[in-house]
Amino acid sequence: MALLCKRILLFILFFSFTLYFFCNYSYKSYSGAFPFSFKPNPNSRRWNSNGLAKPNPDSLSESTSIHFNNPRSSLLNPVNHNLDSLVSKPGSASESSVFKERKELDDWVAAQYDISLSLINDNISPTGAMKGSVCASRSKLNPDYYYHWIRDSALTMNMLIQNLNNSDPGLIERLLQIEDFIDFSYHISNWKSLPSGLGEPKFNMDGTPFLKEWGRPQNDGPALRSICLINYANYLISQVRIVDHLYCDSGCIINNDLDYIVDNWRESSFEIWEEVKGFNYYTVMVQLKALEMGQLLASILGDFESAKRYHSVLLEMKDSLDLFWDKQNQIIMSTIHWAGGMPYKLNNLDSQSFLALLHTWDDSTDFYTDNTFTRTLSTVFDLFKYFNREYKINSEGLPAIAMGRYPGDKYDGYDSKSYGNPWPLITMGVAELYYKLSYEFSTQDHLYLDRIMVKFLNLKFFDSHQINLNLKSSEEPIIVNRDTIEFWDIVKSLFYNGEEFLKRVKHHTASDGSISEQWNRVTGFNQGAPNLTWSYTAFCTMKVARDRIKQILFTQPSFILKIP
Repeated sequence: MALLCKRILLFILFFSFTLYFFCNYSYKSYSGAFPFSFKPNPNSRRWNSNGLAKPNPDSLSESTSIHFNNPRSSLLNPVNHNLDSLVSKPGSASESSVFKERKELDDWVAAQYDISLSLINDNISPTGAMKGSVCASRSKLNPDYYYHWIRDSALTMNMLIQNLNNSDPGLIERLLQIEDFIDFSYHISNWKSLPSGLGEPKFNMDGTPFLKEWGRPQNDGPALRSICLINYANYLISQVRIVDHLYCDSGCIINNDLDYIVDNWRESSFEIWEEVKGFNYYTVMVQLKALEMGQLLASILGDFESAKRYHSVLLEMKDSLDLFWDKQNQIIMSTIHWAGGMPYKLNNLDSQSFLALLHTWDDSTDFYTDNTFTRTLSTVFDLFKYFNREYKINSEGLPAIAMGRYPGDKYDGYDSKSYGNPWPLITMGVAELYYKLSYEFSTQDHLYLDRIMVKFLNLKFFDSHQINLNLKSSEEPIIVNRDTIEFWDIVKSLFYNGEEFLKRVKHHTASDGSISEQWNRVTGFNQGAPNLTWSYTAFCTMKVARDRIKQILFTQPSFILKIP
C-alpha cells in the first residue's frame, strides 16, 4: 500500500512539472523562440545575403503611409483613419465558423479546379480544328474568339506543363497533347510571308494565317511560347529524354523564338490588350524571362555561344525597366514611346503591369531588380483605389474588389463603344499575387519593409482572423525577423487577403463553373466571350499558388502559428 501511494505521489509531481513546463514553453514559443527553424529559399536571389527583401530607394521619399483597414470606406477616402473603429475586434468570428468557411472554400476550389481543367481540355484540339490548336473561346460570333492566340495558348500550355505529375494516370495523354501543341506551333511559325513573322498574334484554328487587319506585331507571344517550351524541355531533361525537337543548332522552335527576341526587342509592338502600340512593360518582362531561361537551357545543352548572346541581350534589356517607372505617380507605366493604337488610352495605370510579375515569377527568376516588387505593389495599390470606386458591384459589401484592366477601359466584351468591366482572370491574378507574396515572405529569415511595402501590407480585406498589422511607416525601412509574431502575422495577412479575392471569384462564378472573359460591372454576371481559356488557366495557377502557401501555414503546430 505504501509503495502504491509513493507511485501516485511521484506521478502527481511529474504531471505538475510537465504541465508547468509545457505552459511556459508554449508561451515563449509564440513570443519569439520558435522551436524549429525555417531557412530562406537559397534559390531566391531577389533577396540579399541577409535574407532581407531588398529595399527600393525611390520609395523613401513617399508621403506618410495611409492605413486602409476597411476597403469599403478607406479606399474611397484616402486619409488617415482611426484604426480602432475600422478593424474588427478579436473574436468577431469563432474559430469553428472560420474552419467551416475554409472547408467550404477548399471544397469549392477543388471542384472548380477540376471543372477548369476539363473546360481547358475542351478548348484544346476541338473537333474540326487542327490538332494542337488552343482556342481562346468556342465563341464564333459576338464576340468571335475562335482563334489560336499565341499568348493565351502559351500561358495555358505552360500551366499544364508546370503541373506535370509522373504519378498522374493521365500523364501519357497530357504529353501527347503537349507534343500536338509543339507540332501545331511549328506549322504556324513556318508560314512564309506572315505580316509580322513570329510576332503574329493569332491564327485560324485550322492552322492557316489570320490575315485581316489586327494589332500586330505582338512581341510577347514568342517570349511566352519559349518560356512554355523551355519548361517542357527542362521536364524532358529531368526524365533523361532528348529535346532536339525543341532546341537544336538551326530551325528549332525555341531557338527561333529566342532569336526573334534578340533581333526585335527594341521594336514597337502591341501590348497584351491589343490596343496600344509602343514599348511595353509586360513584353519586356516576359522577354527577359525567356532569355534568362534560354541562357540556362543553352548552357545545359553545351551551346555556350548562344548562352552568352542571350545573357548579353538580357543585361541590355534589363536596364530599360527603369524607363517604365513614373516616379511622380509611383506607378509602373504599361507602355512608353507610344507609336499607335487607341488614342484615348493615355493613362498608363494598367493591370498588365502586375500580370508581368505573375507570368515571370518562379523560384529560379533572377533578373528582377531591387525594386521590382515594391514598384509592382505600388501600382496595384493605385489599381485598388480606382476599381473600388469604378464598378457598382464593388459598393455592395462583397469580399475584396472585382478588378478590371485600366482606367477608361471601353471594351465591354463585345465592342469598344461602352464601358469596361471587371475581369475574372485579373481578380484571380490579385489572389495569386497575394498567395505568392505570402509564400515568398515565409521563406525569408527577415523582411526589409520600405514605405511602399508598409503601405501595401496595411491593406486589410478580411475581418475574421484576429490580425491587425498596423505597421508604422518611417523614414528608415522596417526590419521584421521571422521569429516574431509580427513576421507570421504579415505572412498570414497576405494569405487571408488572397482568400478574400478568391471568395470574390467564387461569388461571381456560375453554378456550373463557367467563367467568361468579364463580369458585368452592374450585375456581376458573366459577360463577353464565354468559357475563356485564359480565365480557367488563371484559376489553375492561382490554385497552385494557394496550395503551396497552405502547406506552410496549415501543416505547422497550431500553438505556434495560431491558425486561424
